[in-house]
Amino acid sequence: MTTTGLAVPERTRPRVLPAVPDLRKLRAAEDAATLERPTIAEIVECYLAWKSSKVAKHTTRTYINALYLFGQWLAMCGINVFEEHVDVLPTSVIDEYIVWMRQRPSKRSGKPLAQTSVALYCAAVTDLFKFAARRRFLPERFHWAEMKADAQETLGKISKRSARHDRRIPLLVAYVDQLPLPSVEQRKGISRLELLRNRALMYLLLSSGMRREEVTTLNRTDVDGGWAESAVIVGKGSKERRVFWDTETRKAVHSWLAARSDDYLPLFIRLDNRRGQPGPSGERWRLSPQSVWYIVKRYAAACGIQATPHAFRHAMASAMLESDAPLSLIQELLGHSSPTVTRQAYAAYEQRTVRAGFDKYNPPASQQAAKLEAEQERRRGTA
Repeated sequence: MTTTGLAVPERTRPRVLPAVPDLRKLRAAEDAATLERPTIAEIVECYLAWKSSKVAKHTTRTYINALYLFGQWLAMCGINVFEEHVDVLPTSVIDEYIVWMRQRPSKRSGKPLAQTSVALYCAAVTDLFKFAARRRFLPERFHWAEMKADAQETLGKISKRSARHDRRIPLLVAYVDQLPLPSVEQRKGISRLELLRNRALMYLLLSSGMRREEVTTLNRTDVDGGWAESAVIVGKGSKERRVFWDTETRKAVHSWLAARSDDYLPLFIRLDNRRGQPGPSGERWRLSPQSVWYIVKRYAAACGIQATPHAFRHAMASAMLESDAPLSLIQELLGHSSPTVTRQAYAAYEQRTVRAGFDKYNPPASQQAAKLEAEQERRRGTA
């Protein structure tokens, strides 16, 4: 106690900080550690397991096919990918692969592969080496940044075409919408259900701009039993975004769900006789992306229109661009990774905007001459 009668507070205990790591010891351990190099096949296996968790299934299949071809090429070069390590390869391996790919004939035409196909196959190989470099699977003489730069120089500039589609896609949707509904007795009501399902599918593809894989992942709960006009989906690259559709589409989706007698979770289900058992929540009856492709192609052939499910996506974006929608909005709705992707895909439509600006701000010679003559007349009148 002090003379003033006030209690002296106990000394607060010092804060105990967590122990710090011994950085010098850790650094020495890095030098002492001898990393066991995995085989080429083991690297590919690790890479594909990692890649499949990052991208869509369709992209994963593309990379599997590309790396399978790369493995075949290594075998032709005398490399056993199941026993040998990356150290047996030269640092110019990607360059050599590009040169070989350019000479490889296509299975369909027998002609050399298109430059875009070569670029696609080589993108998987380049990404594989990037993955291996980041995980220290490569010897020190391999520098991924230099390998990538050399590969890009060998590959050269790849010209990409802007999006192309048949402008009559909306007529295809109208064609399906105008087909008469079969009676409930026809095929025990299956024919009627099929048309209602296909109508909802076609409307949704055009109005929302979703990819076919994205459409097939939708559930009843995502569309609020057919009353919602938007949904949150997980699209390409495991990226989440909200998609929207119009009132006509909502009505088509609602009509399809109202006609169903089941309570299975998938929004779009198979109705054929070979679908087997529905499984938990009807998951085994979920319509596949390949089935969506066949449905679109069947109706397109019936009315003489060139169309795929992806063409509906382009048609939606094109309609918005023609209504002067900004590219940033198109990017957001389509789920593109960057504005550059959108700009490259729809460069042709952007050129129309450039043309409109040219016509507006660059008058023809006759107008320019008339303007100059009028100005000269005014000067002579004031002289």
